[in-house]
Amino acid sequence: AATASGALASELARCAAVAASPARLACYDALAGRSATDSVSASDRATAAVAPATAPPATPRPPAAPEPADAVQTFGLTASERHAAPQGTQAIQARIARLDADQLRRSYVVLDNGQTWASTEGEMILDSGELVTIQSAALGSFILTSAHSKHSYHVRRIR
Repeated sequence: AATASGALASELARCAAVAASPARLACYDALAGRSATDSVSASDRATAAVAPATAPPATPRPPAAPEPADAVQTFGLTASERHAAPQGTQAIQARIARLDADQLRRSYVVLDNGQTWASTEGEMILDSGELVTIQSAALGSFILTSAHSKHSYHVRRIR
């Protein structure tokens, strides 16, 4: 068994020494007992057949570039687990242009920049003209905070 594995290793080394990719593939195919494919030319098969019996010494690979520290820390985590830094604006400030409420007493705020935001928690106690800040929160949610009344409300953008 040891002799057979040594012979196989020698044959694998011979195939690995073939420079041309198609000829190298033909060598491996012949070693595996597969017929040569039509895509491999006769000259490539001839090159594979006369390849040297010993493999040239392997050239040492250059050392791999050091990985960034955060790459090591995040290895194996899914994209959502990596907590990638959010892109873009994280907060906006605007004045309330208009307040509305529906029949279920959910408040809607129209800002002076044209955006409309709805409360996800019910009624908001705010005044027209009041300066508010809307900022990103956890899990893709947003919080509207009033500088005047010091209240905070979870909101979602409607328009």
